[in-house]
Amino acid sequence: TAGVDTFAARQGAACKAVAETLRKSGRRLRLKGKWWSVPASSDGDDGLPSTQSSIEQVADLESMVGDYCVNIEDTIGNQHDRIEELLAFCDHLEKDMLRR
Repeated sequence: TAGVDTFAARQGAACKAVAETLRKSGRRLRLKGKWWSVPASSDGDDGLPSTQSSIEQVADLESMVGDYCVNIEDTIGNQHDRIEELLAFCDHLEKDMLRR
């Protein structure tokens, strides 16, 4: 069972590392939501308390990844819309300048 414990410990450490990376990225991108707005916990910056079981940590990580993806997809979608509006405005200005 020592191999299983070592594997479980590595998996737990990997989950915490991924969570910490996502949280830092989410904060840098100023994402909104529970994962990005709460202050760093005393257990570390990953948002996964060390008192949770590995199953709870995986569930939290899955939730965090899902929230991150939705936030990023919304952000990219909004930026795409804004770029389209700017391009249309530039086209309008070009046509207006050519008419003068």
